[in-house]
Amino acid sequence: KEVKKADFTYLATDPDREGEAISWHIANQLGIPPERECRITFNETTKSAVKEAIKNPWRNPRIFLL
Repeated sequence: KEVKKADFTYLATDPDREGEAISWHIANQLGIPPERECRITFNETTKSAVKEAIKNPWRNPRIFLL
């Protein structure tokens, strides 16, 4: 329910092909429209790395396929 109300949904999976597939499946199952989906990636689980990733999200390329 909350995903449908959110302006954006941040998906944080590994920055590889498998992570991209996981992200795609999560977005698909939750019904997140591509224009409201943002990906974040980070290589270390620290407060500063996560904050930096949230400041610099990127859009999933599938938005451009619509």
